[in-house]
Amino acid sequence: MTANCPGFEVGSSASEAIEVLLIEDSLEIAERITRLLNSGGSQSEPSTSLRIHHCRSFKHGLKYMRKDEPDLVFVDLGLPDSCGIKNYDRIRGEFPDCMVVILVDKLSASLKIEIKARHADGVVETKHDEAIADLSTRLGEMF
Repeated sequence: MTANCPGFEVGSSASEAIEVLLIEDSLEIAERITRLLNSGGSQSEPSTSLRIHHCRSFKHGLKYMRKDEPDLVFVDLGLPDSCGIKNYDRIRGEFPDCMVVILVDKLSASLKIEIKARHADGVVETKHDEAIADLSTRLGEMF
């Protein structure tokens, strides 16, 4: 997974695949989320067909989105080239129909209020294994 956004397909048919983009600078977090998405939250049963792409910077993420508009985006609010809730605002402003899940290291009370006011499709605290595990339940409901 590199900054030029290579993708890989999971499942049978690209035409049926759900396009997912991870905009996350931490390879460890991106790999954990990718493994979770690939497994559909279950170790025994594969998930819905997904095409998962990873970009390590906001700039590359936006470039990818403009070329191949994904169905679901996970965006880190602490990227080296752009940080804060403005990352969510820029994506939502340019791609209003895309589902956006916010990734944060730690969810403060003030950030929680900001995210709730913006009606984000989800938020995950990436430093907590329980939050990543809970994500599998919520993703199962989405697909």
